[in-house]
Amino acid sequence: RGLEAIIPGRSEAEMAAGKAESVKRMYQADTLEIRPHHLMCMACFYGDREELAPIAADNLFEAIDIIHKNPEIPIRLICGPCMICPPCAGYVPNTGQCIAGVAMSLRDELKDLHVLQRLGLAYGDVLPARELYTRLFDRIASTTKICGYGDGLARSPEWHVCRGPEGSASYEKARAEGLGFLNRRREA
Repeated sequence: RGLEAIIPGRSEAEMAAGKAESVKRMYQADTLEIRPHHLMCMACFYGDREELAPIAADNLFEAIDIIHKNPEIPIRLICGPCMICPPCAGYVPNTGQCIAGVAMSLRDELKDLHVLQRLGLAYGDVLPARELYTRLFDRIASTTKICGYGDGLARSPEWHVCRGPEGSASYEKARAEGLGFLNRRREA
C-alpha cells in the first residue's frame, strides 16, 4: 500500500469539497496568496487552452479569472501550498502540506526560490497582479530557467523537467498574450 498506509489519500468528495470551499475563499479575498512558481503554472495553464474553464485538480483557472476581473488585485507570495492547491490529491488539508509524488514538494520549493531570485522578491512580498506578471514575463522568458533548473537537464525521475527541457510553448504563448490581461488597456 506504500504511502497510502501512512497517509491515506483523499476521496473525490473530499477534493471536491476542498475545491468548493477554496474557490469561495479566493473570490472573497482582497489579496491572493500564491506560491511563486504557481505564477508560471498559471501561465502554462492559460497557454494550454483554447477556452479557459475550471478543472477539478486545482484552482489555476480561478486565480486567472480573478486577475482578469481585477488586474490590480494584490498577490502575496507565500512559502508552500497556496490558494491553488486545496483541490489537489497531494494536498493535506489538516496540515496544509504537499505530499504529491516525485519529490514535488522539494522540487517546487526550489522552483519557488528560483522565481523569487529572478524577480528580486521574497516570501511575503505583495504586488498588484499587473505589476507582478509584468515583472515575471520581463525577467523569465522561458520555463527552462525555472522548471528546467536553468539548463534543461533531466537528472532523475523525481526531478523531471516540467514540460520538457526545451521550455513550454504554453508559457511562451501566455507571455506573448500577457496572460490575457496585460495587453488590455487599463479601465478608468
